[in-house]
Amino acid sequence: MEPNFRILEDEKKLGSGQADIYGIDGNGRPVIVKLKRVPASREAVLQLYGYVKSYEAKYGRRPRGILVAPSFSPSAIEAL
Repeated sequence: MEPNFRILEDEKKLGSGQADIYGIDGNGRPVIVKLKRVPASREAVLQLYGYVKSYEAKYGRRPRGILVAPSFSPSAIEAL
C-alpha cells in the first residue's frame, strides 16, 4: 500500500464493527484500512470515521484512516 507499511492485524475489532486491516506506517503511526469491492458510498466513509474515532477513544492516539475502493460515489467524495 505504501513503503514501510506493516500489517499487524486483519479484522481488528473497533467499536461496533471490524476494520479490515490494522497496521503501522513508516512513521510509527497507526493506520486503519477499510476495503470495498464495490464503489464506496458515504456510508463506507462514515464507517471508517467511526473506526478512527473508536480507536482514538480506546488508545488515546488518532490513527490514519484509508478507504480503498474501485471508485467513490459523489456523496463519499463530499464526506471525505
